[in-house]
Amino acid sequence: SQNCASFCLSNCGHIFCKECIDKGRLSVTCNRCRTASPKFVAIDRSLNPDLQAMFERPVSIVDKHSSELHPIIHFQDTQRTMRLKGQNALLKKEREKNGGLQSQLTIVRDEVKEMKNIQRQSRPQVR
Repeated sequence: SQNCASFCLSNCGHIFCKECIDKGRLSVTCNRCRTASPKFVAIDRSLNPDLQAMFERPVSIVDKHSSELHPIIHFQDTQRTMRLKGQNALLKKEREKNGGLQSQLTIVRDEVKEMKNIQRQSRPQVR
């Protein structure tokens, strides 16, 4: 009925108007899913809080949970930032260390070249 102002929720998850339930149209089976002997609860302020949540406006649910998530997100962002700073500091140290090793390697290579040149020059030349 379009005039019905109160509704009930079935244990199979369907909503029906109170008028249809009172007339016994759904006492044997749910006319949506054929569940046998469905049970009904009125959709009003006395509804279980867990079930009331199913009828909240999505915007209010998002607002509620976003305020709960804000401290968690802030904590995780802070931890991520601190970890990144630590990793960047380690990377900088390794680069500095590597730069020193590179210059040492260049010096050693130059010394090896010089030694090879000296060795070639000091060999007796066969004619």
